[in-house]
Amino acid sequence: MIVPQKEQSDQKVIDSALKKNSKAAVKKLKIHFIYAGRHYHNHINDGDKLRSFILNGMKKHNIKSIMVTSIYLRRLNLITKEKMESYCKGEEDLKDSVNDDLESLLENIRLGKESYEKVWTYFLPKLTEEELELVERKDTSYLQSFGEAVFGTNPDVNETEMMLSESDSKYVYGQCLRRTFVI
Repeated sequence: MIVPQKEQSDQKVIDSALKKNSKAAVKKLKIHFIYAGRHYHNHINDGDKLRSFILNGMKKHNIKSIMVTSIYLRRLNLITKEKMESYCKGEEDLKDSVNDDLESLLENIRLGKESYEKVWTYFLPKLTEEELELVERKDTSYLQSFGEAVFGTNPDVNETEMMLSESDSKYVYGQCLRRTFVI
């Protein structure tokens, strides 16, 4: 079986990091491995490859336990100021922002709680003037950076909704999937 170059590289990085941790003088510290990216986030293996790379390194370097957090963010489409405020008030499907979730995770770690979670959250950055210009020009390169464009849907706010908005501002509606578990 041919292993993709990215996975070979990732396996080497993981092994190297675990080797350095296993040699560290302070053995009382808990290891928390954080992966941010898309490669190991899919519905087929649900991070099994990443887990196996870490597990192999743990066995090789005699590490008993590791907390793993995997984070994947994706930008889906643009929304109005009113829709952004609706998310912030908790009126939409996703109730927690990425920031709220990460604060909660860090607090749980500080308190010594081990998490086994799969959490979806949202993020809502405001477009800059430069980004607004790209949207106005219908810059295909920029618009294809949104998830909706992948499905052939225009990620921009529709004209009627934008005319009804009290603001000319636009916000990115993005989602984050965070998985945290202990091996």
